[in-house]
Amino acid sequence: MSSRRPATGPPVDAIVGTVVWVVVFALATGPLSDRIGLLEGLWLVGPLVVAPLGFSLLRPPPGPAQGLALARLLTLPAGLLVVASILAQPGALSAWLAVPWVVVTAIAMWAGLRWLVLAPSLRAKVIVPVAGLVFLALGAASLVAWRGQLRPMGLSDTRVALATVHLTFAGFGAAIVADRTRAAAIKRRPRSVAGVAGIVTVASIPVLAAGLLSDRGILDVAGSLLLSGALFVIAVVMVMGTMHRGRGAGSTALLVVSGGSVLFALVLAVQFAFGRWTGDYTLSVTRMLELHGTVSGLGFVVGGLFGWSAAHVPDDAES
Repeated sequence: MSSRRPATGPPVDAIVGTVVWVVVFALATGPLSDRIGLLEGLWLVGPLVVAPLGFSLLRPPPGPAQGLALARLLTLPAGLLVVASILAQPGALSAWLAVPWVVVTAIAMWAGLRWLVLAPSLRAKVIVPVAGLVFLALGAASLVAWRGQLRPMGLSDTRVALATVHLTFAGFGAAIVADRTRAAAIKRRPRSVAGVAGIVTVASIPVLAAGLLSDRGILDVAGSLLLSGALFVIAVVMVMGTMHRGRGAGSTALLVVSGGSVLFALVLAVQFAFGRWTGDYTLSVTRMLELHGTVSGLGFVVGGLFGWSAAHVPDDAES
């Protein structure tokens, strides 16, 4: 059990990142509309908001905590360079501007792997956040490929971009929300259920990524169903927890919105996956980004992370 005191609210770097993102996204609807599309605008929430929130919510032992502290210190400067990367035309300059973000996530991943090695047992409280850190680093690497138009394995820019987004939000962001939901559960059964759902969440990401990066629609469907089921369970535990713990109105509202967002977002995800499998699309990729990306990325992940940041989950609830 960590001896560090829990966070007292959303960290300053996440608040600053949120302000930067709001400004950039507002400009994307006007003078920068030719530089930043919806996909790019939504993804910027990852390094600017999701990463600092996620890092602040992790509870590693002292050794790995130092590595995560370094990664967190460098997150905002690297995030600002990612903004510059997105604003630049795709190519070598854009890719190089994203490299510092790769370095930050690699430091965080290394700290996570040390955490895994030092853990006395492989339980959900270790597996889920460490897997999230690995996915965040993979998402950063795919960002360089996306912005540099490297097209690994002959993949289209759209598929590489979607992989980047899913690894950051479904891989890292959802893993941290799942871990905090487990940690905050008072009773053993909900905590165990949330722990299993967290493991299923991170296990579904490689399946979902394989489906996105290939033409095998069955993998897309399987990954979507696994992820949908796991996040639905996490959302239920999250919302039920707000009814039984004395939390502030702000954190309760954010967690309820986060949990409620899952239902709509996951129906869309499964529907789109089946469309890819059968060839009968009822949603275009653009429309899917508008609906699913906004609701799941901003509603579930960002809402859940801000909610748990404001909820003051004590370390002793994680034992």
